[in-house]
Amino acid sequence: MPNDTKLQFRIGINLGDVIHQGDNIYGDGVNVASRLEALADPGGIMVSKSVHDFAARQLAVGFDFGGNHVAKEGETPIESYRVRLGGENRAESVEPDVAPKTKRADRSTDAPPNLADDARTFADNVQALPTISWYRAWYEAQPKRVRVAVLTIAGLFAINVFFTGLADPWFIYPSLPLAAIIWFGRNKPDNLN
Repeated sequence: MPNDTKLQFRIGINLGDVIHQGDNIYGDGVNVASRLEALADPGGIMVSKSVHDFAARQLAVGFDFGGNHVAKEGETPIESYRVRLGGENRAESVEPDVAPKTKRADRSTDAPPNLADDARTFADNVQALPTISWYRAWYEAQPKRVRVAVLTIAGLFAINVFFTGLADPWFIYPSLPLAAIIWFGRNKPDNLN
């Protein structure tokens, strides 16, 4: 449709208690959703922190921190998030040594951490972990008493998980002296970093 005939809706979503009477709904949950609706861009969706916390784990939708907003003096600020629409659901890629671009100038500086950055950091750390061949080379380079202690701890752990699960981790206590044997008796091979 032509731009002059399009209707651009604003949507505010909140998770909270409401009172239903007849055809009307009332309550703090409705009031917060109404305030979020007013903060949304035309054609956009603004959600509260409670909706963000729930939906961020459940949906493959991106969010941008919208800031803390006080509707009336003396009220608790409403923490808001913009929903990325259409093809915007991917986090912005950031080149090394380049600050991320901000889409709006009114973003608050006290934004919560970016979960996409945390996920990338976690993935980088996992890739930096030693491989199984490194562990095998380390194990084979150890004296017999260290290898026996490692296998004993692994056996105690397996018995613990098989019979009682991890809710009652009793294997830790008999493993402490074995861990000391491993720590003080280990060799560091020259070919391992």
